[in-house]
Amino acid sequence: MSKIGDAIQTLSSMEDLAAKVSPVHRIHANVKILITFFYLIAVLSFHRYNLAGLMPYFIYPAMIIPLANIPFREILKRVLVALPFSLFAGISNLIFDREVFSYLAQIPLTYGFISFWTLMVKTFLCVCAVLILVATTNSFTLFAQLRTFKIPKIFVLTLMMTYRYIFVLLQEAGNMMKAYALRAPGEKGIQMKDMGSFVGQLLLRCIDRSEHVYAAMQCRGFSGEYVVGKKQKLDAYSMIWGITATGVFAFFRFFSIPQLMENLIQMI
Repeated sequence: MSKIGDAIQTLSSMEDLAAKVSPVHRIHANVKILITFFYLIAVLSFHRYNLAGLMPYFIYPAMIIPLANIPFREILKRVLVALPFSLFAGISNLIFDREVFSYLAQIPLTYGFISFWTLMVKTFLCVCAVLILVATTNSFTLFAQLRTFKIPKIFVLTLMMTYRYIFVLLQEAGNMMKAYALRAPGEKGIQMKDMGSFVGQLLLRCIDRSEHVYAAMQCRGFSGEYVVGKKQKLDAYSMIWGITATGVFAFFRFFSIPQLMENLIQMI
């Protein structure tokens, strides 16, 4: 039960963060989407051995998180959930890419070691950027603005309904776990022999609940287009943010900041 409660609290906390007021929250949702998109493209476009080139991109989360008044711990907890997936993918680089390119205090550094950390840094930066977007933009406003980019409504509607009713699913699972605990006192969690029937019952409950939800939507005139959020007007403030951010990302991408700093130090 505590894990389900924690999951519900996690989802709710992101909505609470999106309801705050800050200079980042004021930016038009479309501009924030574009900033995040260009940031992801810039980060992912780096070569797997170019770890140094990614370092300047830490400036974005380092500046935006405090500016948006987002607790860094909230972002870090969610980033750590995604890192293990990249960790297992990057271990193969350590195993198969063993060519040595340098030594550190007589310790050989392989290309696999560099590509491993490059993958981890890319994952950290990309997840941070997406979480910043979600934590500074109301979910329904975000879904509504996705339609302005001509994303098919079926995808937007599916995402929106999934997000909207994930709370219902978690509550339903919590009720079933509470009932299971009352029938099996002293048991820690659900026994493997009961897992099949538990998941099956949860699936049937979800199907039944979805039919009721769809019937209620039809009674309210649902015709395939679910209009949510208020239409925002693009202002000069948001445009300045968008142009500046994308310009900085492009500069970091096409000019090697570590190399420029090295040249500057040599000139001094």
